[in-house]
Formats: sequence, C-alpha cells, structure tokens
Amino acid sequence: MRSLALLLPLFVAVISSASSACSSAAVTEERLCTPNNNVFCRCTDLREGTKRCSEDGMAFGECDCGDIPPPPPDPPDAEVIDAGPDAPPTGPEADVCPGAAYAVDPTKATVITGNTATATADYVSPSGACAAATSKDHVYQIIPTGSGALTATMKGSGAMDATLYVREADCATGKQLACGATTGAGGTETVSINVLTGKPYYVFADSAAGTEGEYTLELSLKTGPFCGDNKVDKDEGCDDGNKTSSDGCGNNCVPEGDPASAGTCPGMTAHVWPGKTLNFAGTTQGYTSSASSTQCTFGTGAEDRVYAVTAHGSGNLTIELDAQFDGGLQARKTCASSAELGCVNAVTGAGKEKLTIAVTSGIVYYVFVDGSATGQRGSFTLTLKLP
Repeated sequence: MRSLALLLPLFVAVISSASSACSSAAVTEERLCTPNNNVFCRCTDLREGTKRCSEDGMAFGECDCGDIPPPPPDPPDAEVIDAGPDAPPTGPEADVCPGAAYAVDPTKATVITGNTATATADYVSPSGACAAATSKDHVYQIIPTGSGALTATMKGSGAMDATLYVREADCATGKQLACGATTGAGGTETVSINVLTGKPYYVFADSAAGTEGEYTLELSLKTGPFCGDNKVDKDEGCDDGNKTSSDGCGNNCVPEGDPASAGTCPGMTAHVWPGKTLNFAGTTQGYTSSASSTQCTFGTGAEDRVYAVTAHGSGNLTIELDAQFDGGLQARKTCASSAELGCVNAVTGAGKEKLTIAVTSGIVYYVFVDGSATGQRGSFTLTLKLP
C-alpha cells in the first residue's frame, strides 16, 4: 500500500502532462478553411470572384475575378420628352417670336402660367374676333410629339379679357389656324387644331385692348389619324398634309383641283377603299394629249387626264365617267405603257361611260379620262367604286 501511495503522484503527473499535450495538438489542428477549396469573394468592382484555401487551411489566396464575366450593363434610361419648365420665361423669349418653346406630348397636359403685365404689345391677329386684341401679349412655340388634335385653353385672371389664337409656318405673319375671343373678362378661351408631329405651331396669349395680367394656358394633345396628317388613312381618297385647295387633294381628303401632275404620268393620286364610293370633279381643259388607246377610238390629239389609283382591296373596280363632252375611259397597270387593261368609248357625244377592271389590293392602276377626238374636252365627274 505504501508503494502504491508513493506511485500515485507520479501517475497523476503523467496523466496531466499527456492532457496538456493533447490540448496543444487540438489548437494546432484548428483551420481557417478547408484546404484547396474555393470560396466566394468580392472583387474591387463589386463582382463576385473566388479565392482558394491554402494547403494547411490557415490562409486564402488572392480573390480571382478573371474567369467570371462582368454583369451585363444596365439598360439605358428611357428617352424623356421635355414638356417644358413649370413656369414660362417672362422676358423677351416669351414676349416675341419665335416664343418660348414647349414640346407637348399626349401623356400629360402642359400647363403654363404667365403675366402679360411685363410684356409688350407686339402682335395683332389678322382677322376675326381676335383682331380686337391689341394689348400686351406672349407667344409660345409648340412642338407636338405626335400627330392629332391639339387643344389650347387660356383663362384670364380678374379683369383680363383673354384672347387666344394660333398660327403656323411663320410666327409673326403665318396663317391663322384658330381664334378664341368670346368670353369677356376673367373668361376661358379654347381652340382646337389638328397638328403634325414635329411641326412648330405658334400660340399667342393675348387680351382685349386695355386689359392685361395673369393667365393660365393649358395645352393637351390627343393623337390619332385625321384628314391632313399627310398619311392616307382608311376611307380617305388622298392626304397631302395641308389645307390648300386645288392642289390635287381637298380639305375633305377627296381628290380635287387641277394640279400639273394630272396632265402626264404618273398622274394625280387617288385612293379607293372597299365599300366606299369616291366621287370627284375635274376637267381635261388645259391639259395635253399624253396617251392614246389601241383598243378604243380615242383621238390621238385629244386632251386627257391621268389618275394613279391605289386599290385598298381586291375585286372589281368600277370606273364611271359623266362627261360634258364626247369622252372615254381607259385603264393601265403601267402608266407609260400602251398595254391596256380595258377601255370604253361607247356613247357618242356628252354622256356617261362605264369601265370595270379586276384589281389587287395594294396595287396602283392608272385611269385615263380622254376625248374621242381632237377638240373634245371639258369638265367631268369621275366615280370610283370598290365593293
């Protein structure tokens, strides 16, 4: 027993020494990462890269970004259409032509507040009720971002008798398109005009003689097709983008007048639509003999008129002529070629002729109104009908 007692302290010391060695070894085995494994890291441009754990698991290599493609760039910002500042300039820019410029789009109304008390009386309306507006005025150059109806509303404050008118082409002397001058002091004037994309129009904020002051001008645009938008829309016989008479296309988008283009190929433009009858008047007087017929007895010296007719549907196109002279009709698929799709000259003297040809949608056909002989010329009515 005494021997065991003497050995016990020695045994405890050995155990304690072994425990201390194990603890030291455990500390030595703690790692920062798993050897040779890759983990994510953040590159300097904030992309995700990878870094590799060392062999002993106690450190990482540098962040590697070379094998990872950069992210796609952000999409570009949508184009912002400038609808003008919240308040207009009050100096010379708004006081004289061409005026303070505003782009007006259909997504929102453009509201302008102004005061003509600081302006000068520079302009007078050329005609109508607005001609009485001889007071101080402001002018705005309006550029629509779409084609359609532009409505301008002006409200005067207090004793101001608001007057509103619009011009095109030339700010100072251009044609007046609309006028509003009926409501009196503190009243509201409203005018509406059809406008074309990107074309400038000039809106004048004026007032009756002896009145001036604060006003609010609101501009709104409603886009959509209309006669005069320079695009042939459904059921229109023509559209040349203006309101000029006798230039080949009338204000109601029906062919009219005697333009030089009607005298020779390719001719005066006309469009015919299914279910619509196109009627328009003309004359061969003053034109030359540009075509003769190989199938019908047309005089080679008779004056004639040619129309470039676009069919907007397939079927049989009926062409009727009511002439005040001995006239006839012929149709071609190629204007300058003598090859005819058909012709008619059945009535002797003044009267009606009728020709029917097969047409295909989207194709242009050339219709000639001719005289039966030299000296046979005059006025007529032409009718085009596509079922």
